[in-house]
Amino acid sequence: MVILTESCLRQLLHSNHLHRIKVKLLAVFLTIAFFSLGHSQPNSNTEVQNVSVCLLPSSAISIDGKTNVNRFSCSYTCPFDTLFFPMSARDDQEKSFVCREEIELKVMFFDCGIAMMNKEFRELLQVEEYPVISIQLEGFYYHQDLCNWMAKSKVRIAKEEKAIDLPLMVQSQSGYGLKITEGSVALNLEDFGITPPVKFGGLVKVDQHVEVAYEFHLLMKPATSP
Repeated sequence: MVILTESCLRQLLHSNHLHRIKVKLLAVFLTIAFFSLGHSQPNSNTEVQNVSVCLLPSSAISIDGKTNVNRFSCSYTCPFDTLFFPMSARDDQEKSFVCREEIELKVMFFDCGIAMMNKEFRELLQVEEYPVISIQLEGFYYHQDLCNWMAKSKVRIAKEEKAIDLPLMVQSQSGYGLKITEGSVALNLEDFGITPPVKFGGLVKVDQHVEVAYEFHLLMKPATSP
């Protein structure tokens, strides 16, 4: 028969109490970890879809600016090249379409309405060295508001390229079908290495800020399976 002294009994009870505490803490930790892991994993209903997109020739873009004496608006007069490109779409809290396609705009095809203004606009954008403005589309995304999109892009004007988010308001849509989106973004020409000219001995100064207004017509549909 084993006889436990009061000291041994106290130690044993203390040891059992600590053991029960450890077991309870381990159970709580495992429970928290289980639920945390469940919430952090992607929703099983989240789908990744392949989407076929066509940028239509009816799309439009213009560059608006001003001097200290007047304003000017130069519109792109040549139909956009029809672009076909695939995008992967993810259905979750933030809907995103990932793509990589370049829009090229020839500076010579911008019309400011007056021959002299056309000449000065082309000189401003250094058309002889840099005849093309390029917009590299990298994707579209929106949250729960289906009418407000954002296009991630890289814009190259003259010798500089900048990463720019292009806000888009969806004006009309029909499911996957045709989506007409429009928006505008303010740019600083000096960010692209362009120094606005001063004319007539300082009497006319071109503001370095311009606004680029655009309307993208997108025809979207689920990509056909191979």
